[in-house]
Amino acid sequence: MISAAATDIVTYPAIFRNFSFWLFRYAFLHDIDAINNRLKIDFDPKIKRVAPPEYLWHMMPLQAAMIMKQLDRVDDDMRARVATAKMYHAGLCDLDELILPPLRDDGTHIYWYYPIQYHERHALVGHAMRNQRDITESYHRNCAALPCFAEYRRECPNAEATASSLIYLPTYPRYSQREIHRTIAAIRQFFGR
Repeated sequence: MISAAATDIVTYPAIFRNFSFWLFRYAFLHDIDAINNRLKIDFDPKIKRVAPPEYLWHMMPLQAAMIMKQLDRVDDDMRARVATAKMYHAGLCDLDELILPPLRDDGTHIYWYYPIQYHERHALVGHAMRNQRDITESYHRNCAALPCFAEYRRECPNAEATASSLIYLPTYPRYSQREIHRTIAAIRQFFGR
């Protein structure tokens, strides 16, 4: 709960816009691992052969109440995210250098982020960050190549290519159309369009 509360505070729009984004941007552009690694999911993965006790805990009533309160917004938030995905798709679909996800508006995809792929993602994200755009490299990895899963290792070239090229564009419901258009413009500028 403390971790979730800290995330809510750091990403609260006014705090993110005026402080957090600038800190994350600076860390990315200057390779400050102490900050960048905090943003990575499962930074030090280890194989688990038994479910850790914390995975077996029941939800506390306070957690359940917080989740129930958010359920009223699910459909509206999903529609907002899909609308954002449509804007990204329309603004980027002519860039042959990018791989875009299939556009779905039938409820089968809620676009938690809008994922795009580009083989030189660090350069693209750096350009966007220098232009004050909130996009990020995915920190998901090719699990087949992780040392902790060595006994199950397989060559997975598509997973490796995806893991090294995936970029997330923001779709959170309060992300304005103006910001979406500015993000699209920055990406297009990177490709000289």
